[in-house]
This record gives sequence, structure tokens and C-alpha cells, in this order.
Amino acid sequence: MTADDPALAWAADEKRRRRRRLLIALAGVVACAAAIVALVAGYREVDFPEIERPLLWRVTSPAGKTSYLFGTIHIGYSIDELPKAVLDSQAEAAITVLESDLLGKAPAGSRPAARSERLRPEEWKALSELSGRPVDELQRFDTPYLLGAALVGASPRKREAMDKGLQKRALELGKPIEFLLVEATRGEQALELMPETETLENVRQVLANPERIRNYLQSMINAYGRGEESAATALPLLGILNEAWIEPIDDYMDEGGAFVAIGVAHLTGDHSIRTWLERRGHRIERWPW
Repeated sequence: MTADDPALAWAADEKRRRRRRLLIALAGVVACAAAIVALVAGYREVDFPEIERPLLWRVTSPAGKTSYLFGTIHIGYSIDELPKAVLDSQAEAAITVLESDLLGKAPAGSRPAARSERLRPEEWKALSELSGRPVDELQRFDTPYLLGAALVGASPRKREAMDKGLQKRALELGKPIEFLLVEATRGEQALELMPETETLENVRQVLANPERIRNYLQSMINAYGRGEESAATALPLLGILNEAWIEPIDDYMDEGGAFVAIGVAHLTGDHSIRTWLERRGHRIERWPW
């Protein structure tokens, strides 16, 4: 075969497509991963750098009202490792807005019947070993939560999701909390980002090479700790959620006094929440301001 052989070109394109689908999964399943963190055992502890510069922005509305946007990462770091600036911003705000309710009943086990046909017996066994959950329990998970279990099982570090910690802290502060994702449809919304067949394909990719995923997640967490806006990949498919979220978030910014904490991937790129808010006349400043 020559360098310009169509078969070689197709193989290279297919490799890129598979890698892109996996990256989409890593970015698109974050809400499910955050929900599943507290359920999955079997982590290998790894030290990560102190968060140097939080992904925190102050938003000033056209009317001069102040709110805050904070980009979270759903694995690796907990609320105990957040800088004081983040906690002070939440305490100053009148309301905390999060992606979803992580203290309610976990929807991961919401299916009344097991669906064992989604994976082969040896794949269920591998997922059980990676996640630390029994096979019969995993078979009742909605499909996005299977990928969440695989990703969290491959994570290099066990910590309660900072999103969950921020929700607990809002309750301790007596602050009202509102959510952008509806609990009953969280799994369905994740499947809008990636169909079930592709989600299962990515589960298999994680099971086939968990060390590669672990290394990817570790580099992502390290980048977050350094304050890099590219810590999580911002992909066009996240625009599906961003388009649904921009109206309520815009309303929170107009009213002022909001602390909005969502995955950092939603805050970077041409189709990000930050970009939409700036187009609507809000002034956005990265900490320190």
C-alpha cells in the first residue's frame, strides 16, 4: 500500500473518529460521573497539585449586578481543596446553581429490570472489577451511568465530587439551590449527547485500556489544578446543553447574586456559556479581579 492508499486513509480517519467519540464521552458524561462518584470503590490514590488559580469568573450584568461562574471538575478534587476565593464567592451569593441534585436518590439504579444484553458476560465482569460494584447492580444502571462507573473506576484518585460538596455547603449556609438538569431525565439528556450504542462502545474502550483513560484523566486533573481553561475538552456537542442552559443562566446573571457552578467544559470555546453571556452584554472577569 502507498501513503495515499484509500484503505490507509480510511483507517486513519476511523482511528480519529474513535478517539473523538471517546473524548465526547469523557466530556459529555460528566454529570453522570459526578452522580456515581460516591458509589464506586476501588480507587488508587494519587497526589495532585494544589489548585493555583481557580476557574472562577465574576459576571457583571448590563444593569451592573454581580454574580459568579465557577468551572468545576467532577473527579479528582474535592471542595476541601478549593481556594478561599471560590468559597467566599459562594458565601457572598444569594443562590447556588448547580448542574444536578447529587444528594437526592441516585438515578443510576432507577431501572426496574436488569439489561444484561448490553455487554458480554466477560465485559460485565471486567466492569464490576473496575468499579467495585456487583454485576447485578450494574445491569440495572442506565447506560450513561455505566460509562460513568467505568470512568470513575479508572480515575486515579477518589474524592467526593466538588459539585456535591458545594451543594452540601449551600445547605449549611442556608442558601437556596437550583439545578439545571432535571433529576428524572438526567440519563436521557446524557444520551442526547451520545446514543446508547456509542456509549456502550466507549464503555468497552475504557475496559480494554483503563490505564490509558487513567493517564488521560490524570493529565486533565493536573491541568485543572494549574488553572488552565483547557482542562476539560470543550466540544460542539456540549452546545446542546449550553443552548438549553443559557436562558436560565442569563436570567440568574440579570437578577444578580448567583453562584453558578458547572463543569468547566461548558465555560470554554465558541459555544460556551461564557461566550453566550458576553454576547448578551455581560462583562466577565477571571479571578483574580
